[in-house]
Amino acid sequence: MYKYGFNRNSVIYRKDFLDNEQLKGMYSELSKDIKEVSLAEYENLKEYLKEQEIAGKFAIVDIGWSGGMQRFLQTTLKEMEINAEIYGYYTGIAKYYKRNVSDGFALNMHGYLFDFMHNPSDKDCRNCFVGLYEMLFLENKGSVEKYVRNDNDQIEAVRYPYEYLVNGEMLSEVESIKSTQKGALDYVERHKCDSVENLDKLSLCRTLLREGQYPSDEGIRLFADFRFFDEGEYYKLACPRSLWFYLLHPSDFKIDFLKSRWKTAFLKRLLVVPLPYYNIYKLLKSIS
Repeated sequence: MYKYGFNRNSVIYRKDFLDNEQLKGMYSELSKDIKEVSLAEYENLKEYLKEQEIAGKFAIVDIGWSGGMQRFLQTTLKEMEINAEIYGYYTGIAKYYKRNVSDGFALNMHGYLFDFMHNPSDKDCRNCFVGLYEMLFLENKGSVEKYVRNDNDQIEAVRYPYEYLVNGEMLSEVESIKSTQKGALDYVERHKCDSVENLDKLSLCRTLLREGQYPSDEGIRLFADFRFFDEGEYYKLACPRSLWFYLLHPSDFKIDFLKSRWKTAFLKRLLVVPLPYYNIYKLLKSIS
């Protein structure tokens, strides 16, 4: 790694992969080992899917966005000659779902709050507070790293360390995640017997949408400094620097604003005064 000018803190963006000569050189040197390890893990994954009886007709129920997980699973099962008929049910399907569908390859999926696949004129109601929204679905374990055979001769998933466990201690965000998710489950429990099929879906989620699009002072106090882990880095949901700093460094405003996972709260926390921040966000998005 050091031979090619990288260290543990190096960050390489996807758009730069093909043009990075150091990365090309490192891959060329390691490609044989990478292929051997990948093949071994592929075989373990194949056994894991068989042990879990992942085949036939089944559904993926997830937060959503563009169907990437469904596409990769569908492609992998086909390559492994495992017959499967997958249905995807998501809280939303974003406009960029098209990157996961192409001629001859289709995804059977549906979104609840918004679904650009079946309604191109739909409205993405969560794009200004993606991080706050995704908090409802955060796992309490690390991401899956690989699959290995255990002492009982079964294949099991090996996970990376939990992102919110640092130096053996849970970050304060863990309690926020647990209490927020418990509140969501309590809400579902209270209303599980209600007939919701004919009710307006946006009305059912109005409290969540209102807080995300029109953040309250209390909501900002509770969640704006929440650390969100994405693509190997931690970002606070809505933590702008001072207005004076951005006046002197306008390019940094764009960088920080794009990194923010709760953009309406970012603007409100920056400017403080009562303004139509959701409309401002939509204006900024339209001209970006």
